[in-house]
Amino acid sequence: MNTNVTKQIGHRIRQISILSIAASAVLLASCKTDNQKTGSTPGADLQAQPAMAAGQNQFKAYDLNGKLRNSSEWVGRQPVVLNFWGTWCPPCRREIPDLVKLYDEYRTKGVEIIGLAVKDQPMTVKVFTQEAGMDWVMLMADYDVLSQFNVTGGIPTTIFLDKNGNEIGRVIGAQSYEQFKPRFDAIL
Repeated sequence: MNTNVTKQIGHRIRQISILSIAASAVLLASCKTDNQKTGSTPGADLQAQPAMAAGQNQFKAYDLNGKLRNSSEWVGRQPVVLNFWGTWCPPCRREIPDLVKLYDEYRTKGVEIIGLAVKDQPMTVKVFTQEAGMDWVMLMADYDVLSQFNVTGGIPTTIFLDKNGNEIGRVIGAQSYEQFKPRFDAIL
């Protein structure tokens, strides 16, 4: 093979490698919200943040059909898991099968999951959730809801509320079934 051709191939491979690394970095960074805190450990409970009382956990958001819904339909009536996520977020997608499994197990015990899609379009969310088997309540999270719940460390962020609407805990980052299960048990 010609030396010039070999050099061109090597140069092209380096360009592709650099582009692949850049694309991976963009995907990883894309799961962060605009106001991400530094130093938070994915999956770690945020013990330093005070839990919100029931009344502070009430919010309004639009569902996928454009209807304004009030969280009082669920919050303060039953245990609720708020899951801030996005169809475009790889860690969010990674935890969905485990959330589906947990929802199938815990909805018979009265637990409701409320998905709050971040930086997404309702039709995209609707199609994605149907294909993924996400049968729980799905709402669109706007800036006010993100701010109210202090979702600044990235998504997925999952917040656990007891039947009275009190925040029991929260985690940032994708969780497995085994990591989620004790938190679901704690809100019963």
